[in-house]
Amino acid sequence: MFTTYVYRNFSPGFLGVLFLLIACNTEDPFPLDPVRGITPADNGNAGNGADLEIFVSEQFENDNIAAYRAVVFKASNGTLSLTEANSSPYFESASPDDIFPIQGITFTQDSRDTDGDLLTEDVEYKVGVLSIPADSKTFSTSLLVAEESITLKQNNLISNFTNEFPGFENAFSPGAGSLTLNAQGDVIMGSYNMVGVLSEDDSEVFPVYQMSNSGTINLWNGPHRMLGGNTRDQDGNVYQSILNYARVLKIDADGRASTIVLNNFSVEGNDGVYVNDNQELFVVNPESRTILKWNLETNENEIFANIPENARGITGDETGNLYVSHNIERGLISKITPEGVVSEFAEIPTAIPENFPADIYIMWLGYLTYHEDAIYVASTGDSRIYKVTLDGDVTVFAGSGSRGIPRGGALTADINRPIGITFSEDGSKLLISGSTDTQPQHTHASAPARIWELSIVE
Repeated sequence: MFTTYVYRNFSPGFLGVLFLLIACNTEDPFPLDPVRGITPADNGNAGNGADLEIFVSEQFENDNIAAYRAVVFKASNGTLSLTEANSSPYFESASPDDIFPIQGITFTQDSRDTDGDLLTEDVEYKVGVLSIPADSKTFSTSLLVAEESITLKQNNLISNFTNEFPGFENAFSPGAGSLTLNAQGDVIMGSYNMVGVLSEDDSEVFPVYQMSNSGTINLWNGPHRMLGGNTRDQDGNVYQSILNYARVLKIDADGRASTIVLNNFSVEGNDGVYVNDNQELFVVNPESRTILKWNLETNENEIFANIPENARGITGDETGNLYVSHNIERGLISKITPEGVVSEFAEIPTAIPENFPADIYIMWLGYLTYHEDAIYVASTGDSRIYKVTLDGDVTVFAGSGSRGIPRGGALTADINRPIGITFSEDGSKLLISGSTDTQPQHTHASAPARIWELSIVE
């Protein structure tokens, strides 16, 4: 860039010097910094370009960018040059203001690759993103090509099941909690709030919510003091643990509650609950490191097993084994046989947040559930859902590992602090409770609550 000056008295020789100075100060446009990261996501099951969404990391300075253009090319073509990308008539465009922080660059069923072919399933693609300058005289277009490729296919998808939960008078701000189903197949959540629990304020109370198949939220029972895990028996009765009290609520199909007093289990702090096919209620107590077995028909009860510290959730398989999640430095799941023998079953990967201020990080696991020969556990610590086979093999079932408001492909969705999970009656959906606050003061915050549904196709 240069400034033009007008001189009234000059010689022919001065004109040559002035021309030389102007020529030397003429600069080529400066290349824009490319986007800092590209993540292609398969967020649909239409079998065409409508499934594809491209997320980019926000640049430090967006004022100089008029738009982003996403171009798709077949991975078999090798590389994509700036000239090829810039000259392709096949692209999808978006402004920076339209795609941050959650929305990506979306494609349509008519979107094509650089060869002019419609995007379709079972073809390996790569993606490039052009940054288009607002002032082409000052800046030039830049290109970044994603390292990872993507192949569109039918996949599990995640979306909102509810909006954020409404509060009720005198109740603490509702946070995500344990999930189960009632006799009608409605989703039941005992509200939990990490901040409320840490405050140890007994005046704070928490509702038990009921969600219809459409996701409509109703107050089903309560409010009560500090709620923990919940489960359902064969008759559809829901059992809801009350944290820090030796109490479990039994809530019938109409939402009426009675109280089971754990008189042989008076230590405060019970959490996870589970009922097996023999009408035996198992209650986890992280304070005493024990599991209570309570026969719901005879009211006989006993300490069934001694378990590792900081237990939370509990579930069981079809052969009578129990599985317990723990909130310790590593993501531990314990297994307890029908004879009460305790062993380490699996270890969920530990994810310590960057710049975590404390010396010891507690890798929180949420509640867990059994479904078709596998254990599913909500990992609150790294915002993922894990699937664990009965042989103890651990794989990621949902979640990218980043905190965010999830939607689209299950493995690329940014689930935020999942804590409760349950399958629908027909097993076609996994319901997940979590938080919508992506930057809370506490790393394991659970409020405000929301439930997401993961539709399973594979």
